[in-house]
Amino acid sequence: MIDNPQKIIEQPEWFIKIIHPEHRKQFKIHLKKLLDSKKRHVIEYKLNYPEDKWHLLKVNPEIHNDGSVTWYGHIEDITSHLEYEKAMENIVYDLSHVLRRPVANLLGINNLLQEEQNLNEKDLKKYSKFIQKASQELDDFSRELNDIYQKKREEVMITKINKKLIQ
Repeated sequence: MIDNPQKIIEQPEWFIKIIHPEHRKQFKIHLKKLLDSKKRHVIEYKLNYPEDKWHLLKVNPEIHNDGSVTWYGHIEDITSHLEYEKAMENIVYDLSHVLRRPVANLLGINNLLQEEQNLNEKDLKKYSKFIQKASQELDDFSRELNDIYQKKREEVMITKINKKLIQ
C-alpha cells in the first residue's frame, strides 16, 4: 500500500490526493470531525494508489494535560474483507431467490401428488420429470455456489497469509 507511512505525517496533502476522488470529500469531512471532536474514529475509504483498494483508518487521540493531542492510528487494507462480505451477500441473495424457484416447484408438485386420487403411469412420469428437473437445478446451483464460496475463501486465506508474510 504505502511504502513510507512517515510520508503521511510529513505530507498529509499527498495522502488526501491519493484518496479516490469519489471518497475525498467525505474523507475530509470525517477528518475534520475527528480533529474537532478529539474522539476515536473509524473511517472507510478507497485509495486510488497504486490501484483501487479499500482501507480502514482507526484513529485514537491521547489528550495531554496541557490540551495538546497526540493521535495514534492504524491503516488497514480491507479490500479482500469487503469482497468477501459482498460474496456472502450474493450467496444470501442466491439462497433466498435462486433456490426458491426449484424448491417452490418441488413443493407444488408434492401438493399436486397429494391431491391426485388416481395417478396413471403417464402422469407419474410427467411429475417425475418435473421433480428431476427441479432436483437438477438445486444440485447444479448448490455445486456452483460451493465453487464460488471455496474460491473466495481461498482468496481471503491467501491475502491473510501474504499480509502475515509482509509483517
